[in-house]
Amino acid sequence: MFETSEEMGALQDLLDRSFAGAGGHLTGIVNPGRRLNAKQVANYLVGVKHVSFATASSKGDPFAAPLDGWFLRGQFVVSTSASALRVAHVRRRPQVSLAHVVGDDIGIWTHGQARIAAPDEPLVVEYDRVATETYGSSPFSWGDIVVMLVEPRVMFAYAQDPVRWPE
Repeated sequence: MFETSEEMGALQDLLDRSFAGAGGHLTGIVNPGRRLNAKQVANYLVGVKHVSFATASSKGDPFAAPLDGWFLRGQFVVSTSASALRVAHVRRRPQVSLAHVVGDDIGIWTHGQARIAAPDEPLVVEYDRVATETYGSSPFSWGDIVVMLVEPRVMFAYAQDPVRWPE
C-alpha cells in the first residue's frame, strides 16, 4: 500500500460520496454489504492490475483498451506509447473511465479525467520505480512513453464477498 493516512481518508470520502450519488440500479448491486472500503481497495490494488481504459473520439465514439494499471497515492496511473490513439483522445477530451474487474469476485472502477504527467512529477517518479521493480526495466526505456494520472470524479469498489479482501 502506497497511500498516506490523509490519502486513505480522501479515498474513503470519494468512495462514500460516489455511493451516495449512485442510482438505484447500481446501489442494488453494490449495496453496503458488497462495498469495499478504502483500506481494502488500496491493499488489493498493490502492484500491477490489468484495467480497461476508456476514452472517447471527437465524434463521441467510445474506445476501451486494456492497459497495465497501478494504484498509487489513491489514484490510478497508466502508461502507453505517446502515439497511441487513447493519448490523442486524452489530449482533446480528458474524460475517461477505468475499470478493473475479475469475474464476479471484485470490481473497482472510476470515472474522471486523465492528465498527461511530466516525467519528473513525484507520482510519475514513484510509478517508474515500482514499474521498474516489476518489469525489470524502466517503462521510459521502452520508447516514447506517456504516463497518465487518472483524477477520479467518482469511484466504486465491489466484491461479492468483501471479507475475502483484507484491510
